[in-house]
Amino acid sequence: TFCLPAVAIAGHIKTGTSALWYMLNAHPNFVSRKPKEMCIGRSSVKGKTSLESFLGNLADSTAELQPGQLLLDACLGAEEYETLHVMFAAPPMLRIYVVRAAPETAWSTWNYFCMHELESDCGPPPLTKVGVHYRSPELFHELFMMGMMEKGDKRVPYRIPKPDELHNYYGWEITRLENL
Repeated sequence: TFCLPAVAIAGHIKTGTSALWYMLNAHPNFVSRKPKEMCIGRSSVKGKTSLESFLGNLADSTAELQPGQLLLDACLGAEEYETLHVMFAAPPMLRIYVVRAAPETAWSTWNYFCMHELESDCGPPPLTKVGVHYRSPELFHELFMMGMMEKGDKRVPYRIPKPDELHNYYGWEITRLENL
């Protein structure tokens, strides 16, 4: 047997979903599904997470619950929780979708990830390393204005939207949420 999460956190990458998860997880009334972000159909440390392993993980997490405690979960995609709701005719869960100002998200993403196409010693996982990958506000601003990363004559689209594209930075996610 298993319980579905009572509180589900979702959001775009680098928007603060992990920070919120850690804060709620520190509260004694919450038990978090571990590992965090073990999402259906998404890549994990051990490969893709199947529905079977996802539900098995829920069963393990449910076994840790004490009376009065709630199960907490976090995945980047909100559609996973809608899928669970439909599959199991589940009672409503509190779904929190975290957003952040698009330029701040772009800045955070650029500081956190490196790019295999342009930077050496880039993972896996593809995380920036101090002293290896150069980051500065000035360089970010230049790249932000172009919406591109470049190295020599090589230009590669990057995760930084151009200023005129910011109004739609979360547009695809909002459309998905509206469709749910």
